[in-house]
Amino acid sequence: MTKEELNEVRRLKKQIAATQSKLSALRECVESTTTKYTREKNYTALDVSPKGKNPDSKIEVLIALIVDTESEINNLQARLIEAVSELTTKIQAEIKDSTEQTLIIYRYVACKYFRDIGYLMGYSENWIYWKHNLILRNIICN
Repeated sequence: MTKEELNEVRRLKKQIAATQSKLSALRECVESTTTKYTREKNYTALDVSPKGKNPDSKIEVLIALIVDTESEINNLQARLIEAVSELTTKIQAEIKDSTEQTLIIYRYVACKYFRDIGYLMGYSENWIYWKHNLILRNIICN
């Protein structure tokens, strides 16, 4: 098992979070662009968005970006599910001790901090850190 394999789940989770932030920003942009308030009526995107397929239209570009971003999130989430399954299987195959398996799964699959792992497992943060490094030396060197 390599460091890249261990960190794949964490990398995908960060990438999903960043992409979700991008999606939120795009949605806010669409809302601020497409909503206008008057005394009589609150117009929405359905009322004021341009008709047709004008590539220069700001709202159409934003909506296309939203669709692409949603698709990207779905793809990343599918890759995350696959990566979690693969990593868990590798950890269970390469690490025989259940305590060590639990520690590594908490760290690299659940992406927990050392202090949280220590709390969950009933050990000190220092012991978790020490044990983690020992396990990594054993599995990465092999």
